[in-house]
Amino acid sequence: NEVIERDGGRTSMLNIQKNCDVGTEHVQAAVKAIVKGDKHKMLLGSEVITTRYLNAMAEEINEKLQTLGRLDLTHLAQEFDLPLAFLTEQISSNLDTTIKGRLQQTHLFTNAFVHRLRVQIRGALHAA
Repeated sequence: NEVIERDGGRTSMLNIQKNCDVGTEHVQAAVKAIVKGDKHKMLLGSEVITTRYLNAMAEEINEKLQTLGRLDLTHLAQEFDLPLAFLTEQISSNLDTTIKGRLQQTHLFTNAFVHRLRVQIRGALHAA
């Protein structure tokens, strides 16, 4: 638990093994027990991820979104080193709470970005 929290709520089983200096089988058993007994922790591949980490990630994504207006989830998945489906699920569950935006396929937009785009399209169509 200490290693997981010290690493910001996300760490690999290999890192836990190195820090605890025990065998892989002991780490795997301990991690499974920790995850099973704590609803705020999950196992994703060989990494333990906490809800604290996921909440901080959602806040960071929202900050980037509000700054840029549009984000590509494939780039975010690479940046956070997470599977796209998992990241999409996390973003969807945080929409309209932590993340202020709209999700369309693999893109995230702010309402202001969508509004500006509509105005530009209307202006271009009206001018034509």
